[in-house]
Amino acid sequence: MSLKALGEGLVCETGSPSRLVSTLVERGWIERKEDEADRRRITLSLTEEGQRLAEAVSQVEARLYRWIDQRIDTDTMEQLLEGLRALLDGTAAGQAITRRKSGQ
Repeated sequence: MSLKALGEGLVCETGSPSRLVSTLVERGWIERKEDEADRRRITLSLTEEGQRLAEAVSQVEARLYRWIDQRIDTDTMEQLLEGLRALLDGTAAGQAITRRKSGQ
């Protein structure tokens, strides 16, 4: 993944992708490499430790979704999502979520 693609998918203030990536590199969770074909482009990839953490996060996420699913029916979830969409409509966070959802 490129730094630009990461930044477009994040829901955070401008400039954060670079700071976030620097922190993740320092912790040894991701690697930052120059693209051999285009040295202006930086490619990001998970390290072995980063992959281990990503798997742990996925397990927690799955448990969270099951927990929510047990407590909220589909109609209630749709109402909640509609309210959140209205709240974020026209904001930078709302636009980032829309890009992320559409896979752009």
